[in-house]
Amino acid sequence: MRSSGQSGTPASTPSCEDGRHPSHATPLICVVAAAGRSRRFGAADKRHARLKDGRRLLAASLAAAAELTPRRLVVLGPGESLADWALAPSASLELLSLERPSDALGDSLSAAFRWLLQQRQQQRPELTAAAVWLGDMAWISAPTCRRLAASARADRLVRPRFHGQPGHPVIVGCDFWPEMTQLHAQDGARALLHRHRQALLEIDVDDPGVVRDLDTPEDPR
Repeated sequence: MRSSGQSGTPASTPSCEDGRHPSHATPLICVVAAAGRSRRFGAADKRHARLKDGRRLLAASLAAAAELTPRRLVVLGPGESLADWALAPSASLELLSLERPSDALGDSLSAAFRWLLQQRQQQRPELTAAAVWLGDMAWISAPTCRRLAASARADRLVRPRFHGQPGHPVIVGCDFWPEMTQLHAQDGARALLHRHRQALLEIDVDDPGVVRDLDTPEDPR
């Protein structure tokens, strides 16, 4: 995998209990999984789909994710650039490129969480939780984001729920990051949530955006 100046796998992982961070640091980061292309969307790349307000889907999703935390890591395919969406890497928006093409969510997440573990070890011990945000979810509201972010903790898993339906983003405390690095193929965080049900906090929200995405060209935008 390739990122903006960082690569490799950490030799060891610091305990989440060791995290000490200055008051200005942000302990939550958002992983925006956007390396895959939806087959149900046809030949077009849905990440470039235009929404009603004129924005492209991925750019709108990244903007929505910033309401959860300004620190975002977007996972793209090999050779892809944020410039494709008129964006640029910055201190709050970083890029991780997969080494090989993959439409599988598990491949993106395992690469991202390996990168996060390395970051905690080398230079960002303040990171204590990461939100898994899908690249086609642009409609999650700011109040929902604030509620979820306030519940993030190193030893906790957080998931929103709309009318009983589980949604995204799922926030994964750093106690569980090593397990996230073992994901592959189409694996998401579902199995992790099942294994650690005692650590799962489900938050009921009146926000259909947590279960809304864009799967086909006919879906509402």
